[in-house]
Amino acid sequence: MYCADCGCLVERGVVLVPCEQAECCCRSLPTVAPMETMAVRIRTALNSRDMSAFRALIAEDAVWGEGGPDDPRTCHNRNDIISNYKRLLAEGARGTVTETTTGPLGVVCEVELDWPDDARDRRGPTIFQVFLVSDGLVARIVGADDHDAAVMAVSA
Repeated sequence: MYCADCGCLVERGVVLVPCEQAECCCRSLPTVAPMETMAVRIRTALNSRDMSAFRALIAEDAVWGEGGPDDPRTCHNRNDIISNYKRLLAEGARGTVTETTTGPLGVVCEVELDWPDDARDRRGPTIFQVFLVSDGLVARIVGADDHDAAVMAVSA
């Protein structure tokens, strides 16, 4: 739930996402680690399909995918990533982040997918997306075959 006075996202007395106010009324509450905050921000942006909020979490030179520079399935920057998400949404794909796991290198999202019958990029119904974070922003997004492989990708 968001604090009515300052805008912090607070759950059970713990600040999950702090506001930007210097004189925040929630400053006496405990806060989660920065990677936990990133997990909440990613989950909230993706589940609400808020591409503006998601865009703010991604580094300008972020990469999504495993292919090389000539692979059309690979996104090579923030604009490519957002365009691809918007394309998938426009085609009727819907994903819900059902679980997040954090590690020192980033965030794992378990995503339940609902695809239209004619979807060209159909996968799932459950996928694991790894969001590798550098300098507070998502620098790389990769898929993982299962939860254990995804967790290893964000572990030091």
